[in-house]
This record gives sequence, structure tokens and C-alpha cells, in this order.
Amino acid sequence: RVIFNENPITFIGLSAVASSLTYARITHIDFANCAIDDDGARKLAGNLGQNTFVRMIDLSANGLTADGIWVLAERALSVNRTLEVLKLTDNDIRDAGARALAKVLKTNDVLQELHLGGNSIRDDGAKALAEAALARKGRLELFLHGNLYSATAKGALSDASRRATMFYFFD
Repeated sequence: RVIFNENPITFIGLSAVASSLTYARITHIDFANCAIDDDGARKLAGNLGQNTFVRMIDLSANGLTADGIWVLAERALSVNRTLEVLKLTDNDIRDAGARALAKVLKTNDVLQELHLGGNSIRDDGAKALAEAALARKGRLELFLHGNLYSATAKGALSDASRRATMFYFFD
């Protein structure tokens, strides 16, 4: 377990931790509120994709945008087959970040919990997540409290939750 929660980490420090991910037997990483930006997410993504031990990573409240999330999704989530919980609450990923995650969720059946509350996700992003949930085979709990989508998008998520066998949606 690596816990940096609420302790800002420099890019050099983050680089050292990220480099160790390729061989360390770390299962939980808590970088919540550590001032990790999109460049930090890029650094983590490359090494996280090669890791076979990490089960949970918390990158909440870091100001990550769709750019950092896109790289994290493409380089890490598309190839990592051990990560079960990803916490991205209170960042700024918006619809573009939600779409990047949705694309990967269609093929990554290992991820079981995705926390996206407080990310300014609107209808487009919420609907993309609902569509991804329907395409999945694995279990998924999706936490979306505090976003900006409409009742129509909430209906799409609720419908996906009823139709998908292992999808649970929490507003």
C-alpha cells in the first residue's frame, strides 16, 4: 500500500513511484489530493499498464482533465488486467474524459468500481458510460454523484442498470 493522500508530490517523486510500479508488489495507491496534474497522469499511465499487482488507485481531487484521463485510459486501462477500483472523484474530466473511459470500459471487464463524482460530466458523457456498461461482460459499480447531466441521461443510466446483468449505477 502506498498512501500519499493530501501530500503534494513533485513530478520527480511521482516519477520514482511510477517507475517502481513495473516491478513493485503494490496493491493500493492513494494519490488523492496530491496536486498530480495531467503530466503526472501520463507518467503513471505508462507504468501502470505494465503492473500486475495494483488493484486500487485513487487520483481524486487532483485537477485532472480529459487530457490526462485519455492517456490513463489508453495506456493503462486498455492493457492493465488487475486494476479493480479507480477513483477519480472531484477532478475536471467532463464529457471528453467520460467518453475516453467509456471506450475502454467496453473491453476492460476487470475494473469493478469507477468513481466519477464531481467531474462536470453532462449528458454526452453519461450516455457514453451507459452504452459502455451495456457492452461489458464484467461487474461495474459506477459512482456519478454531483455531476451535471439531465434527467434524460439519468434515465439512460438507470435503463442500462436494469438491462445489464452486472451494472450498478449510483447517483
